[in-house]
Amino acid sequence: MTVDRRWDTDTRGRGVRDAAAALPDLEALATAMGEPYWVAEDPELHLVPHVRRAAADLGVDLGRVEVSDGILQVWIKDRPASYVATRQLVFGLLGSFAETSTHVRERRDEFEIVTGVLDGDSGFASHGHIVRIRFGDGE
Repeated sequence: MTVDRRWDTDTRGRGVRDAAAALPDLEALATAMGEPYWVAEDPELHLVPHVRRAAADLGVDLGRVEVSDGILQVWIKDRPASYVATRQLVFGLLGSFAETSTHVRERRDEFEIVTGVLDGDSGFASHGHIVRIRFGDGE
């Protein structure tokens, strides 16, 4: 019997259950993301100081940091040697600005993050941020 392997040592080809219990929270974030003007203004004021402090704490040399069309784009000059170290670094930075609901999409050369506060999460109105973390100088 052939198994559609999910990783190199997978012999089952299937998991142990679904993750449907998490769908309402994911759907709430998706709904908020679709609201006009949900992405907050001035990420350079609200997020960049946190990113810079976290980078300093982690010993990370940042390249360019800019806002383009409301999206905070952060370049990390040196990519760690391993996949695991890369993810640890990115999630360390992410932890400095993550809101109560966060989605991360990892692509080959970037991490796209949507993070926000949803209705009822706090005393603030629902709002969010989009952040892209990439590697290199950003030049």
